[in-house]
Amino acid sequence: MVPNGWKQKTLKEVSIGRISNGIFNDPQFVGSGYKLINVVDIYEPREVNTKKLRRLNANTKDFEKFRVEKGDLFFTRSSLKLDGIAHCTRFRSNEEDVMWECHIMRSKPNKALVDSDFLYEYCHSYDAKKHFMSHAKTGTMTTIDQQGIGGLKVAVPPLPEQRKIANILGAWDKAISTTERLIDNSKKQKKALMQQLLTGKKRLLDDSGKPFEGKWIHGVIEDIAKVTSGGTPSRKIDSYWNGNIPWVTTTEIKFGLITDAEQKITIEGLSNSSAKLFPKGTILIAMYGQGKTRGQVARLGLEAATNQACGALLLKDDFEIDFYYQYLSSQYENIRGLANSGGQQNLSSGIIKSIQVPIPSQSEQCKIAEVLKNADKEIELLEQKLAGLKQEKKALMQQLLTGKRRVKVDGVEAA
Repeated sequence: MVPNGWKQKTLKEVSIGRISNGIFNDPQFVGSGYKLINVVDIYEPREVNTKKLRRLNANTKDFEKFRVEKGDLFFTRSSLKLDGIAHCTRFRSNEEDVMWECHIMRSKPNKALVDSDFLYEYCHSYDAKKHFMSHAKTGTMTTIDQQGIGGLKVAVPPLPEQRKIANILGAWDKAISTTERLIDNSKKQKKALMQQLLTGKKRLLDDSGKPFEGKWIHGVIEDIAKVTSGGTPSRKIDSYWNGNIPWVTTTEIKFGLITDAEQKITIEGLSNSSAKLFPKGTILIAMYGQGKTRGQVARLGLEAATNQACGALLLKDDFEIDFYYQYLSSQYENIRGLANSGGQQNLSSGIIKSIQVPIPSQSEQCKIAEVLKNADKEIELLEQKLAGLKQEKKALMQQLLTGKRRVKVDGVEAA
């Protein structure tokens, strides 16, 4: 049911010309010429960032054919994941020397029918994502064609109402962008702080108010912790699984506190496998895994078992868990570089034992850990705020873009 005063159109019907692919991105002509919107540029937050665009040398005829104008929308033609298909961005710049390339598609909104910012928001709505996914072709890659994108049904309010809706949602976008920048800045500040504190370049004050003194000694993980790993109960025996014992895998090791696990095992499964029950506070290192997983670090926030791909560090007395968690987190790239060479580069218990670590006094470890934990809390609060803003905007989109909630235009509520 289309709301009163609204019309239902397809994306193709509210676009000028056809929805089309861009120019062939010939590698031999890259580096000079016109700016070019590429697939990677589609994923910039909320709009194309022209400062990051690469260049492609093209003749005048091709430039005129593939020239980008302010208000144009762009969509990805393919994605590794189904929910990433037809990801949309917009071009809001006044620059006139920009083209788009053949792995993305353009829609040029008809300004007499539709507001570009309204249409952009609509293409990110639940109904739009549902349409794009249902019209995609799945295989090694998920793909969509011009008909799949152009066939999107759009509930089109009068232009003044479109602009009002776009302005409201745009205000939420600004709040989200501001919070994202605050998170990014806080992470950079924490990284700089870690580089100073975890190397001893900057010394904190002790309980008497004086800076800590004396050179740090250095050792290896084996000096400060027992290193072990977990195991996997047999999948063939049902009674080993779906119990009450959290069973952590490397996909859950993501630089944070683990408070639960996707999978659970039983006491029987624990007893009849090499899996072990590790105490709260155990530091985990992903010894192997896909993508960025290898080398990532986490702490157990509860008693749990792990699989054999998780290295477990049980710290000895006089060594602070939070300090060494922070230190190992800061060494992520270096730890990844220690992996075995071969088809799939993996870490091992032996490699983990040999990782070099600083050993300041326990009291200085505590002070450093406290400062970095406070930095983490600040980031966590901002991330919670960001998640809340995104959820609130999502709910608002569902109300405004379907007409369930009408906006006031010139002081009068649309009916």
